[in-house]
Formats: sequence, C-alpha cells, structure tokens
Amino acid sequence: MFLGAEAQFNASAVLGFNNTSIGSSKESKLPTSRQLTVGLEVEALLKGKHLRSTYFSLNTGVYYLKNGYKESYYYTLFTGTPRPIYSSLETTYVEIPLQLRLHIQPLPLIESWTIFFGGGISNNILLDASLNELTVEEGFGTGIQTYSDNQTITDYGKKSYLFSTLEIGMMVNRFRIIIRKKTSLQDMYFEGLTGNWGVPADRSTYMVNHDNTGKLTERHIEVLVAFTFLK
Repeated sequence: MFLGAEAQFNASAVLGFNNTSIGSSKESKLPTSRQLTVGLEVEALLKGKHLRSTYFSLNTGVYYLKNGYKESYYYTLFTGTPRPIYSSLETTYVEIPLQLRLHIQPLPLIESWTIFFGGGISNNILLDASLNELTVEEGFGTGIQTYSDNQTITDYGKKSYLFSTLEIGMMVNRFRIIIRKKTSLQDMYFEGLTGNWGVPADRSTYMVNHDNTGKLTERHIEVLVAFTFLK
C-alpha cells in the first residue's frame, strides 16, 4: 500500500472539548462530563507517486485529559429534612493515540483542502484518580446514618486503558477540525475499592452503578481544532 510513498511529517497543536459518558456498553448511567483537552500531534503523510489526491497518513501524539463525573441531589423522607447524596469521580490521563487516516482531496487541484477518515487505538495512561462520596440515610426507627469517604484511588485502577478510536475531519491550509469517538475496551471500574471504601457497596453511587451494569464503559466524543505549526 505504501510502496513508492513519499513521507512528509507534520506537527500540530490541538485544543478541543471532550464529552465523557460512563455506564454500560449501550448507555450512560452517570452524569456526563465536559472538559477541555489539549495535546500535540505528529503525522506522517504517505503520498504515492500517482495517487496524490488520495493518500494515507499515520498519526500519534500526546494529549492531556481530565474527566470523570459529579452527581449531587437531595431526598426527603420521614422528618421532612432534605438529606444529601453526593458522588464525584475525578480522573486524569495522558492519552497516546495511534491512528491510520485516509485523506481525500475533493478538488485535486486544491491541495489546501482535504477531508479525512481515521481509526485506531489510544493508550490512556492513568495519572491520578480520586473519589468523593457522601450518603445520608434516614430510616424509619433507625435514625440518621451518614456514610462518607474521600480517597485518592489511583492505585486501585490499572496503569493504562485501551480505547478504540474513530474520527472524521477536514483540513483547510494549516487548520484541521476533527470529530473523534473513543470507546474503552476494558472495564473502567476501580476494582480495589471493595473492602477499602467507607460507603457500603449498596449505598455508594459509584459501586451501585457498576453492579447494575456489570462493566463501566467510557465513551468519549471530542471536537478538536488543530493548528499545524511545522510541515
């Protein structure tokens, strides 16, 4: 496929928004999180000698992503006093994608405008994770029970997580607009919480959602703008 190809290397700065949903493989069970993501991308363009209007590229890079979820609400039972339920997960990753892109120039004579389709994998390296939960329970005849915990849970997770990636984008001169979808290929649940968490499993928002779904899947939708500063 790449025989006789001429390689050209580009470097780009990337900024965009990440929308993270956490839940089962089909739907979100926890509130979505919208965060900024930033990174640097390196791309090797592989242009054949005869098909310059249609060509492939390989791209990789380094991205910084902070995501998670936050859920907070109150409920009222016997005494009429609002009781809080709170759960917040914050995670920080360095993402290293590896993708193959197909570039198409709709107008072959205008090299500054291309559309592209890509796919591959992303290795998300876990830097930090923390969980904070509070459950105040009011029972008939049992009084008020308060359960809470706030821990750094990085050591309870895996060192890295693999995601599949699919994207579509357009390039005009040195600017690219990218829409990218990422889906985790592993259970994103922090297994080591069992027995080490101050909120009982049946009172913990995070643990109950995992038990109900059997596997916590993360799905990311990203809208990115890249500027090529080296080509």
